[in-house]
Amino acid sequence: MKVMRVYPAKPADVYLYATCLVDLFDPVAGLDAIALLEREGIRVHFVEKQTCCGQPAYTSGHEEEARQVAQSQMALFPEPWPVVVLSGSCGGMMHHHYARLFPERREVAAFC
Repeated sequence: MKVMRVYPAKPADVYLYATCLVDLFDPVAGLDAIALLEREGIRVHFVEKQTCCGQPAYTSGHEEEARQVAQSQMALFPEPWPVVVLSGSCGGMMHHHYARLFPERREVAAFC
């Protein structure tokens, strides 16, 4: 039995969250991601002030520090565009744990 996948419409704009891992270990991967997205006709917005997602603080039990990092990162992406994250662990942090860090804030759920 073949399962049909339903994909969302292709966005016109996305944010690229390169992650500290890509920045430190393989910046060319970030440039390649931009090239692939642009090849598909998607405008890529890279915010230079992005830093760590907060996962090291969160997984070390420092939730307040992780909240501060998460708040600073979410503030960098004000438009309702998808955020393309180049690291699965950072994507997991943003998608799952940001919502846990801010259960009272609905805009966090929309971000994730």
